[in-house]
Amino acid sequence: MDSQQLYTIDEWPGDEDIPPEEDVLPDSSLAMHLSSPPSEPAESPKPPSTPLPCAPLSLPPTSIRPAPLSTPSNPFSSSLPPPTSTHPGPPSTPSSTLFNSSTIPTGPITPAPVHALPAGAVPKTPPKTFRQKMAEYGIDDASSPHKGSPRTRRARRMLKGQAKRIATMQAKGQEKQLLASRDLNIKCAQVLSYMDSLDLRFVDIISFVFNPKCNQGHYRWHEFLAIPGAGEQVLNWWASTSARDQLEDWALQWVVKEVKSEARAITKSKVLQTMHRPMTAELISSFDLPSYHDELADDLAPTAMSVIEAFATSPHAPKHKEKRKKKTALVKTVTALMCLGEYSRSNNLMQKVLSMYLYGAGAHTQTLNVFSHFGLTESYSSLISSRLRRKRRTRKKKSAPAATDTEQPPASPTPASTTGVSEPADSATLTTTASTEAGDAVVDGMEEGKRIGILHQLSESVRAKARQIAKTGVYGIVYDNINFNYANAEQILGRHDTQENGTIATLFTLNGPASRRDLNLKALERSFLEAPPLDLKDILLSEEEQVQMRAHLVATILRVIIDHGGERFKKFKDDMKEYQPRTDLKLRPQKTKLFPLPAWNIDESSTTGNIDVVNAIYDEIETKNDGLAKIIEGDQLTVDRLRGAAALRAGHEKGFESFSFAIPIPGLFHTKMADLHGVLLTHFGKPGAGTANPGSLVFHNTRLDRLPITLTSLPPFRVTRDLIFVSMYARVLHCLLLVSKCGTLDAYLDKYGTWDDLVKHASAIFDQFGTSTVVEELRWERGKEVREKERKHAKDVERAKAAGEKEPRMDETVTKGDMVFENACLFLRDTLISREFTDAIKSNDPGRILLVLKVFALSFRGTGRLKYAYEMLFFLHHIKHVWPAGARRIALNNMVLNPSGEEESGVEGDLVQEQVNLLAKVKYKARGSNASWEWMFMITPCTIALRDLQNHINDSLGSDMGTKHASAKLAQDIKSLMHSLNEHKVYEVVPGRVTPDEPPVPDVINNGLNQLAGPLNDYNTAFKRLQTRRKLTPATQEASPQLTFSELPPAETLSAGAAAPDPPPLSPEDTPPIGLPTSDELLSNIPELNGFHDTTDDVIEEELEHMLEELEQEEEGLPILSMRDIAVNMDAFESDAESELETDSDSDSDYE
Repeated sequence: MDSQQLYTIDEWPGDEDIPPEEDVLPDSSLAMHLSSPPSEPAESPKPPSTPLPCAPLSLPPTSIRPAPLSTPSNPFSSSLPPPTSTHPGPPSTPSSTLFNSSTIPTGPITPAPVHALPAGAVPKTPPKTFRQKMAEYGIDDASSPHKGSPRTRRARRMLKGQAKRIATMQAKGQEKQLLASRDLNIKCAQVLSYMDSLDLRFVDIISFVFNPKCNQGHYRWHEFLAIPGAGEQVLNWWASTSARDQLEDWALQWVVKEVKSEARAITKSKVLQTMHRPMTAELISSFDLPSYHDELADDLAPTAMSVIEAFATSPHAPKHKEKRKKKTALVKTVTALMCLGEYSRSNNLMQKVLSMYLYGAGAHTQTLNVFSHFGLTESYSSLISSRLRRKRRTRKKKSAPAATDTEQPPASPTPASTTGVSEPADSATLTTTASTEAGDAVVDGMEEGKRIGILHQLSESVRAKARQIAKTGVYGIVYDNINFNYANAEQILGRHDTQENGTIATLFTLNGPASRRDLNLKALERSFLEAPPLDLKDILLSEEEQVQMRAHLVATILRVIIDHGGERFKKFKDDMKEYQPRTDLKLRPQKTKLFPLPAWNIDESSTTGNIDVVNAIYDEIETKNDGLAKIIEGDQLTVDRLRGAAALRAGHEKGFESFSFAIPIPGLFHTKMADLHGVLLTHFGKPGAGTANPGSLVFHNTRLDRLPITLTSLPPFRVTRDLIFVSMYARVLHCLLLVSKCGTLDAYLDKYGTWDDLVKHASAIFDQFGTSTVVEELRWERGKEVREKERKHAKDVERAKAAGEKEPRMDETVTKGDMVFENACLFLRDTLISREFTDAIKSNDPGRILLVLKVFALSFRGTGRLKYAYEMLFFLHHIKHVWPAGARRIALNNMVLNPSGEEESGVEGDLVQEQVNLLAKVKYKARGSNASWEWMFMITPCTIALRDLQNHINDSLGSDMGTKHASAKLAQDIKSLMHSLNEHKVYEVVPGRVTPDEPPVPDVINNGLNQLAGPLNDYNTAFKRLQTRRKLTPATQEASPQLTFSELPPAETLSAGAAAPDPPPLSPEDTPPIGLPTSDELLSNIPELNGFHDTTDDVIEEELEHMLEELEQEEEGLPILSMRDIAVNMDAFESDAESELETDSDSDSDYE
């Protein structure tokens, strides 16, 4: 019967089968029986000759035992005595004394049987105790007096009997194991005694079995190694000090050997080395420190990582949270990489990357030097140096032996390393030997090699990558000026505070489809010469565009309500995404790659300065004469200077020097600044008006308790923008309550809770308060009343003069119109357009942007921003008529860049350049005596790569603190302004309400339209004159008789709602040659040859003087551009460290 079998009630045997209690050996007596020493026969229940029982070898019984020792495979079979004979043992041995036996038993030695479990079997669980069995039957206490029914008492008796049987069987099993152990010990003692008789040591048997040369693999494997846990248990039994010391020494040497082998293999694989590869932006961006843990632990260095893990893991590690476990893994990885860097200084990838990270984070020189002593980073000199020298041993280059009479002995080869690994190289090196590259022979010995610092390597790699992108021809350039203030604490002769002015440029990849064919320079020249003049209908919105514009502005109202109406309006966000109108020109998200170019000490504030900058840029990227048009983006001043340079050289130069290759794109960030500046000046109001003009910006600024604003000293752009947009948000929500006739926003949602209702009310807001129609009607009624009073007053004056009376005073009170309401409606319209312009840039929809630019062409003229108004005319004309279809498509697609590649992350090109300037002159600028243009030339290309590295490491280590501040809490500001608007009835018509001492706010769009006729005519005249001059033959070129402009096809047009068609492929056979006027045409156009006086020089001189005057005039009154302003809309473009430079959020989402 199985010792662990349990009976059920039905299978329970009769009372006669229950063994008596005296047959069961108590636990205490069994323990005494097992522990009785053989040296005390009086107290032992066994004879004195019985050997001391020892713990048996607790091995799993699944091993397969071989044949007994008497088989031929037994090495001792030939020396064993025959079974019938006896062999006297030695007279006195420890074994014979202990077991009181002097003879070896006859016959083969039979090992003790080992009971095995089947493969995959699970050991049986221990039997349940008697009390547990009684508890299963609901009996609280088995030893309690007899209670209950007969069935209960019978069950109790049965359980008691079963418990006794289980205890008896367990005791018998233990007794059997004890007897088997005694038999095994006796046999082992006999074997040892026989070994003594043969003068064999135990080490001889061990060596014979485990030495591979003795060919005892059968015993070595099947009798020892194949038994699971046998080796581990034997090692655990070696508990003595001497044995443990030997075992530890052997294990330590083995681990050291394995770790050295792993370090050697890692060094040989060059996976952590940088000697064979420079530090590029791609390399440092792909560096992922946590990913090295699995690679080291599983493949490259499992032994070393196990040692480090044991040293860094506490007994409580299994209870650690996941975050703590990741930190422990990171510590192990960094420790391993630091040790590998010390093993060979060539394994310095981590050190170089962390050096750049700490430098980009603002670490000082001393910090980097201290960390370099820890082996965590490179030294500061290795980071920044450009002219480091080091001695490098090189081998002699093999060459063919010279044909001489005397045979030369061969040079002795350089002894190879015994490990097969080259000498550790110095860290942060990029060795270049000119003689080696040229293929010259290098003699044995020491040679001077050059290496440059880590930052210089990174700078060179970015510049090389920019040249590689430029070779494709599909790229763009944006540049802007940069200013530095170098302060000297102690001014002496020749050393004082100075301001340095220079220029920084950035190369970027183009968005959308683009090819070299789209930028064909001949096609651009042909399209320019055949372009028609700009027409008024090209500026004004068509009927279709007006419908589109209205839909976009209604969508802007909806976005404002959803984003700032409270949490209950957030449920409409999904509906808003589906409702948002889009044009056919909208681009899919595409990441724009940025490659900053070096900073040049060239002032671009003049036309000649821009010429020098452009030459320096294209010399740097080596694409001056590639025959392609070039996309150039910049602020209004930059674009204006480019046009000035092209106008000055028209007819005098050809090719690159004529600057006719440029496709200038105005910067939308500066356009946005000019727009909001005009809104501020138009709607600011009179500071002392108070409640007489409750809809003015100055009144709202006071209501919000913000710092006063003075128009003569404007605040930073961000302050202006926040005030305008917060006021607009409050007005939209207030108007929502007016059109819905609800008291609060919660009441509105309770009454109107559907998306259709919200769209209907948004449309009502625009129709009632967001157009100039109602304003014109009110002003016409008030003007009519004023004119009638003026006529009446004129008659009263004439009558008084005729009667000789005093002239009566005119009654200035009006009962028609409402100036406050009119001004508020115009403010809402203008700010909705400004907000739509901002949102269109973020969504990167060129069609929406183009619609707003058409409005800006009128409003800029109405607000006095004449240079930007002219810029809009230039851009609209070139988009519509001048540029060929491929070029205009590229220009539209690249007004906005997307450095992050995500949805709703568009950034103006000039703002991207401003951000690069900020990084260069604030974070990475050298200070003190180290500040120089040489340093700026080197560090500027590294700005984007260092910022990306900082963000990447922060993200991978889980310690990124965010890229922007928390959104400003605008709820209270909006609520306060809504209360003010309701209190003063700003958006309710109060007949006869006027703003004392203040004229009505002008309708800047209508005013700009009224003023457009003259400037439009002037623009077309100048453009026509420029076309004529571009046809002239330069003095350095001969006339070409092949030019026939009549054969050129007309330029195609492009509307805001449709994508431009691709231009037909150009081939030399079917494309008319673009040459110069014929000699006959030139002669007929020269008045001197016909007897007339030439006045062309006077006209050109007059025009150039006029252009230079415009270029030299700086537009005054623009808002101050602070550091935090140039980071506006850069939520997807800035890093954590950059937020330290700002005091407010850098994202438009704060005010959406």
